[in-house]
Amino acid sequence: MGQDLIDEWKQLPWDEAGLKEVPGFKNHAADQALYGWRATTAYHNQAPAAGPKRGSKEAYEEEARRLEQLAVEECERTEREERQETW
Repeated sequence: MGQDLIDEWKQLPWDEAGLKEVPGFKNHAADQALYGWRATTAYHNQAPAAGPKRGSKEAYEEEARRLEQLAVEECERTEREERQETW
């Protein structure tokens, strides 16, 4: 695929803005490279920030805040649905 891709990239025409390929031209190797690049999301991922130590007071407080936020969001969702049903 290497040389085919390079040749295709050299020959593939783009629109005037340079944002999109002109339709009707072979772009199989370019698409293959793009889809492969998109599949490598792990390359862009970052490790999550370290949180409090499991079982610590801080961890329990953080979990309590998270659960409280979920409860608030659920109440808001329920209220929205009830208002929509009355319309």
